[in-house]
Amino acid sequence: MNVATIVGIVGGRELSAYAAAEHAVVGFTKAIAKEAEGTGVTVNAVCPGYVDTPLTDETVVRRMQRMSQLWQEAMDSILEESGQPRLIRAEEVAEVIMPLLSEDASETNGQLVVIDGKDSP
Repeated sequence: MNVATIVGIVGGRELSAYAAAEHAVVGFTKAIAKEAEGTGVTVNAVCPGYVDTPLTDETVVRRMQRMSQLWQEAMDSILEESGQPRLIRAEEVAEVIMPLLSEDASETNGQLVVIDGKDSP
């Protein structure tokens, strides 16, 4: 199981280096999944949007400084640009990962599972 972000799929403003690194995780996931076909091993990635973590806090602070915005203004603009209605909780990411590690998901291979915060928490 790999954890990338949605930025690795769609890119993101002011995140070019981060997007490149996350895109590498996406490509790695797809390649290793193909290599593992037929072995009983599956390889997938979850790709959340902005998660309520210190990394997101740092992103908001950088936006505040660059755009002379207050915290909430910066957060709102980041979420709007990403198309996310809210931050995702880390627990939500875990709730998506756990079923993918079970026997029930043994046919799921090479998938990118996007978590965009559009479902209710």
